[in-house]
Amino acid sequence: MPVAPVIALSHGGGPMPILGDPEHESIIRSLRERVPKILGLGTPSQPRAIVLVTAHWSTDEGPAVSSAAEHKLLYDYYNFPARARKACAPASTRTAAGTTASSCR
Repeated sequence: MPVAPVIALSHGGGPMPILGDPEHESIIRSLRERVPKILGLGTPSQPRAIVLVTAHWSTDEGPAVSSAAEHKLLYDYYNFPARARKACAPASTRTAAGTTASSCR
């Protein structure tokens, strides 16, 4: 089985990339330039799906796998601009990847 690349991202304080802080320029540049190369985006080897692991969505039962298009997020940070809480990144509605990931538990 081929091994897929792994990218671990920290969003910093709040959703770092969208706040426009000049101190974040190098990480934003990395997200734009290095991450697509690591994933092979635009090439025949690009991934067909991306698995996202986050601590900002939780269930009462512990860790869970979902292929739902939308989840209510857990915001555990405060005193950031309102736009930090209004950020939206809807998921793909394709469920095959979620079903496959679920079988790996």
